[in-house]
Amino acid sequence: MVVKRGWSGASAGVAASAVGVALLLSGCGGGDGTVSVAPPSSHASASAPTGSASRPTASTTTDNGAIPSAISLIHTARATDAKATSAHLVMRMTAPDGSKQVIDIRGTVDGSNQQATTQDDSDGTATIRTVSGNDYVRGNQAFWQKQAKMPATEAGLLENKWILASPTAASSLELPTIDQLLDDVLGPKNITDNSLKVATVTRSTLNGVAVYVINANDGSGDTITVSADGKATPLRMAGSDDGPISITMDGWNTQAPITAPSGAINQPTV
Repeated sequence: MVVKRGWSGASAGVAASAVGVALLLSGCGGGDGTVSVAPPSSHASASAPTGSASRPTASTTTDNGAIPSAISLIHTARATDAKATSAHLVMRMTAPDGSKQVIDIRGTVDGSNQQATTQDDSDGTATIRTVSGNDYVRGNQAFWQKQAKMPATEAGLLENKWILASPTAASSLELPTIDQLLDDVLGPKNITDNSLKVATVTRSTLNGVAVYVINANDGSGDTITVSADGKATPLRMAGSDDGPISITMDGWNTQAPITAPSGAINQPTV
């Protein structure tokens, strides 16, 4: 069971998206050290609901029968993910130099209404909200300086302000979604049935909830933790790709709608 490739690809996708937003928005700054902005003409204040009570949720009901095979659990986990409407996913990565990055995504699994935040020891912090077809970006000074290559004065003026991405910037974005990230990790291209034949499954608990832990059993140390309630809801994944990587998931089908930030600044057309 090889999960490192999928995880590293997913993390790179989120980081690249954040960089792309910064570079596209770097035109917000003026050459005289000032930032030219315009008030938003209009924006939606809320999105459609992100969850549904009729959809599967992680349950505390425990399957006390025989331990399922790794193949059965992964297939069930894929089916549960396919039926989900919303979730919360956090990815944590440590680079060989010890620097850390955290990526936090919550909202609809298809990405139509989501908030994604990336925190990087070297490149700052940025949050992107996707609401009603619009993308809003907020970054700290380090993000604007290092990712958008802005002078310190301009970066300081934009710090923690919401920017409504222009149509040109928004059209170039390819923000990852929870569905895409889980497909990278759990999909058959990354985890084949043949690799699962050597994997082992054990019972355990996670935050007081009964779970199954699938161990790759191939020397990699990769593990996937799913609920032991018959739904195999994905809850945690851990492995290494030039450094420790972990993914945790919760809040399945219970995420509140992500709303458009008030007072967002229109990105000037440059």
